[in-house]
Amino acid sequence: MVTTRELRSRVVDTIAETPLEPLRVELVIELCRWALTDVPDLDLPHLGRTTRAAVQLLLAEAVPELPASARDELARACEVIAVRRR
Repeated sequence: MVTTRELRSRVVDTIAETPLEPLRVELVIELCRWALTDVPDLDLPHLGRTTRAAVQLLLAEAVPELPASARDELARACEVIAVRRR
């Protein structure tokens, strides 16, 4: 299981090149955390892909200034975490 500290570290490393305000960084962390904790409870098939799609959509809507490449990288990282948790 990924801890909050590990998730924060991954997010910060991924978006290091993006000038986001600290509150926006916290929002990105919270959205990733939500996807990792709540998407599995939906009991949908293909947990990894579902998590990745949820993160991509949430980040695109809530943090549009985050570059698509960073959103994709974070979504893939969350997908891997979700699959490994199984």
